[in-house]
Amino acid sequence: MMTFHYASWIDILCTHLPASLTVLSCLWLFFKYCKQTQNGTGFTLIVILTVSDFIFSLTSLCATLFPFVSMRYIYQTLFYTTTYFSVLWASAMAFFVYKSLKEREFDSQPIVFKGASLVLCIAILFALA
Repeated sequence: MMTFHYASWIDILCTHLPASLTVLSCLWLFFKYCKQTQNGTGFTLIVILTVSDFIFSLTSLCATLFPFVSMRYIYQTLFYTTTYFSVLWASAMAFFVYKSLKEREFDSQPIVFKGASLVLCIAILFALA
């Protein structure tokens, strides 16, 4: 039987509100990304990080609203994968910015999705370990 977990005002203020605002912000960024006709490499890097933050915030909301979900293997895998991915992708973004500032003719567009795939694989391995 599924029961709804009524949260205290501290849960709402410290968990529900930030996660809800993050979900709304991510949806706004997705909308802006899809609406633009020319998306630069920098915006693509940010949108990839936004996907991870969106999934993380949704899993956080699910865990607080439906606590029986938080012990499931899929939830834990999603939670830890998005956590590791966010940290590793932010580091990769810093590397891409560094390389583009150091070498003026550095084209990071071809390696963005390869880098994201590599970081995702590493994050999944860390989450499953």
